[in-house]
Amino acid sequence: MSNITEFNNVGAIGFIKDTPPEKLPGNAEIFAWSDVNNVRMVNGDVEKSLGYSTIFTPSVAPWFINYVKSGQNNYYVYFSNAKAYVYDGTTNYNITRQTAGVDVDYTADSDYMWDATSLNNIPVYNNRN
Repeated sequence: MSNITEFNNVGAIGFIKDTPPEKLPGNAEIFAWSDVNNVRMVNGDVEKSLGYSTIFTPSVAPWFINYVKSGQNNYYVYFSNAKAYVYDGTTNYNITRQTAGVDVDYTADSDYMWDATSLNNIPVYNNRN
């Protein structure tokens, strides 16, 4: 005879990795997970992750990709070592700086790679060159 144990609200708190399991919030009714694989928490439930899917096809092989949300719009800003691009959900655009209508290439490389931050919700990109 097998015992069946019912767990309710298994996704109510979710996954907390940086806290020791014995210090996670919870009680008999609601609790947090210390480790999970191939699942996600949605509306208080645990669901199987569906895997990966292609979001967009970039114009070049990117060295760096950054997701940016602006109002209701979603963008993917991405960089090669010399050019900058943005995908707006439909089209890839070259947003490399220009002088007199001609791209002025950037100088990122494996020693000076791209990074990003946000100042007052304005994305800032840098490659130390």
